[in-house]
Amino acid sequence: MKKFVISLLTAFITLILSVSGYAQGTLPVLMYHNVTTDYNLVLKDPTVHIMLSTLEEHLVHLISAGYNTISFDDYYNWRKGEKELPPNPIIITFDDGYVSNYDLAFPLFQKYNQKATIFVVASRVGADNVEFPHFTWEEAREMEKSGLIDIESHTFTHADFEKINYARTVLEMRLSKFAIETNLGKECKYLAYPYGKMNEASTAVAKSAGYKMLVVGRDKSADLANENLYEIPRYSIEGTQSGEDIINLIK
Repeated sequence: MKKFVISLLTAFITLILSVSGYAQGTLPVLMYHNVTTDYNLVLKDPTVHIMLSTLEEHLVHLISAGYNTISFDDYYNWRKGEKELPPNPIIITFDDGYVSNYDLAFPLFQKYNQKATIFVVASRVGADNVEFPHFTWEEAREMEKSGLIDIESHTFTHADFEKINYARTVLEMRLSKFAIETNLGKECKYLAYPYGKMNEASTAVAKSAGYKMLVVGRDKSADLANENLYEIPRYSIEGTQSGEDIINLIK
């Protein structure tokens, strides 16, 4: 009888931890860039391009495996003790702000009612004289209004922080934050480093500017409860990876 009770209690505790999403104790953050329907682009550079059909496969596998997409606000507020998280939280991000994020990815996330964060290079918003155009501020506002997409900073010009000085670091962080807040009428609280690289001054500059979290590279999951909020790691996802590959990567 005693063994039965102990077994029952163990199973109950395991269930509670699983339901709360904290049994694993990690938070995977995935990074994508440009979404396309041209497979030749994926073959050319799978680190930047992913087929729309592959992105949908990733979403379906994540949902089927019990993962729940959250925003950085959700995570930050949980860390402050102000919000509960769903089981198996995961954050999906897109870098740069390509128009394909609006034309292709946004409808897909609406279809599955999933959340994502887009880190925009603020000086390139609306740029259409480039190989891969970027969405406009108006389109950014539409995505924000949906409640599914959060627009945050990827700096002002996509500078490599390992190669810039203190003054440039300040400008990259503050100008992008100002542009986003001015054009979207919201507080910009999160920034993803270009190339995943930081410098000695960047954390202090970010805190001074009002950023609450910074995202780096490192290809690993974040420690859900204890990760340094100014060095949140994330996985760089390639367009050649299958939905099963993604599950195996983060589990």
